[in-house]
Amino acid sequence: MAWGKYLRVRVLINITKPLKRGQRVVVEGGKKIRTTFKYERLPDFCYVCGMPDHQEQECNEAIRIMKAKKSSVSLVHG
Repeated sequence: MAWGKYLRVRVLINITKPLKRGQRVVVEGGKKIRTTFKYERLPDFCYVCGMPDHQEQECNEAIRIMKAKKSSVSLVHG
């Protein structure tokens, strides 16, 4: 198998859980590497909590943080 800098795959995801930013993967020779994911064609995505079913303006977590801190929210997933 040839490895390049990028690998595009199509996967099924559980949209009731936050999207992963990356994961450790075992490659040839048993070497573990950290990969980062880039998602394409997401209709909505919240960069605060990582859920693919809404945007940060509609995020309960972002609203809770803004009320508690009275400031802007950091984009953990962006």
